[in-house]
Amino acid sequence: LALLRDEAPQWQPLRRWRSSALFLVYVARAPRLVRAAFTGEGGMPLLGAVLQEAVGILEAGEAADRQEAGMWALACLCCLRALPIGRATMWEHRLSVGKAFDRLHRWCGREK
Repeated sequence: LALLRDEAPQWQPLRRWRSSALFLVYVARAPRLVRAAFTGEGGMPLLGAVLQEAVGILEAGEAADRQEAGMWALACLCCLRALPIGRATMWEHRLSVGKAFDRLHRWCGREK
């Protein structure tokens, strides 16, 4: 988590977002203790950043870029579903995760 938070912003965008999404899938499939540590150690802003980037590309990108961004969004949703979080945690991260999730929901409604 520290590597993705501290060093990844200097990486190329594709490498950064793909690595972050892969990490989110790892967290989603990890034991409950790891998922709780992810939430407790500041992983939610990373999840929100990946989801926000994915939705931005889904809304305006080319077909190949949208396919990649769709995988990132799925990684975020998979991780969100697996995390042991409640309303208080979601309220705390409403700006980083909640707004991106709302944008994804609106985009899905338009694409039906």
